[in-house]
Amino acid sequence: MLAPRHNSSVPPIPLTPANIAELEENGFTCIANICAPPELAVLRQVLERQFSQRLGSKEGAYYDMVKSDAQDAPALPTIVHPSNYAAELRDLPCRQRAAAIARHLIGNEAVLSFEHAILKPAHYGAPTPWHQDEAYRVEPDFHYQQVSFWIPLDDATPDSGCLHYVPGSNLGAVLPHRSHNDDSRTYALECPTPIGVEFARPLPVKAGDCALHSGRTLHYAGPNRTSAPRYAYILEFELPPRPLATAREFSWHRDRQPPNRAVRGRWLRRGGIVIAVARRLRSAALLRPARLRFELRRCLGILRRYFL
Repeated sequence: MLAPRHNSSVPPIPLTPANIAELEENGFTCIANICAPPELAVLRQVLERQFSQRLGSKEGAYYDMVKSDAQDAPALPTIVHPSNYAAELRDLPCRQRAAAIARHLIGNEAVLSFEHAILKPAHYGAPTPWHQDEAYRVEPDFHYQQVSFWIPLDDATPDSGCLHYVPGSNLGAVLPHRSHNDDSRTYALECPTPIGVEFARPLPVKAGDCALHSGRTLHYAGPNRTSAPRYAYILEFELPPRPLATAREFSWHRDRQPPNRAVRGRWLRRGGIVIAVARRLRSAALLRPARLRFELRRCLGILRRYFL
């Protein structure tokens, strides 16, 4: 049993040897009861409001992952760091449970590095293309060790868009990717090589449980064909990234121009950079000595991308 370190009143989470073995061998596993019903109620209230108001649009934090035209009805909307707009999310016990599990799995230096929410609208919510999370990294010259907690607010089934995985893909390299449908104006990345159904394993997850996977695990989420929207809350934890001895390049980032990037650039240049820095400083863990080299590299990349 694992107990969160920050709040002794949060019940411990059972992480079994089978969970650990499955994650190491296959790259994914399911953990039960990471999010209690009262927490799910808070998440639902907050996320329904945020998506209905498209919070974060002015900052480039709300966008459609698979469409390039913001005027169309969103098929796969997402909000990056929804806790920036709802402080109550930062106090959810499920975040402490996830942090305790992440530290147990990958090391005591693991910190929350990314948070986002995804909505698949009822009846027409689009599939999430096959991809590896590490392919989204714009600083490829680092070794990443990360785990992601995918928490659905309702039971996630093959009909509503549960995750599918390719077992063992976590043990290989980062595969070639491209922009979704080879359209550089879309945010989502995809593996251009078709994935046969015989290699994919669906992982239905009940509300309050979570699908846990590593950064190189190849995964996909199907469309939502049900009459109810499908919300998922995702937390990503990582160790301090380490510089690689040999440089590598993720060429699929070279010409990407998703619309939210231009929106974010305008917001940063008009003073949003002050807000962004303050939010980053909110998590002192991200400024530990072991992370400083990566954080400085990341800041320089932001300056080049949006200011130079």
